[in-house]
Amino acid sequence: MMAEFIVKAIKSIQNGMGFPVLLGILVLLVIAGYLVLYALVM
Repeated sequence: MMAEFIVKAIKSIQNGMGFPVLLGILVLLVIAGYLVLYALVM
């Protein structure tokens, strides 16, 4: 899954479009990751 995301990110950056969207998705992934870690720790 991560590989596909990276490939899509590279293609979008090459197209010069959708960068803010990619940034938003990346932030959501990070937040989701922290929530999962927090849930596992608690």
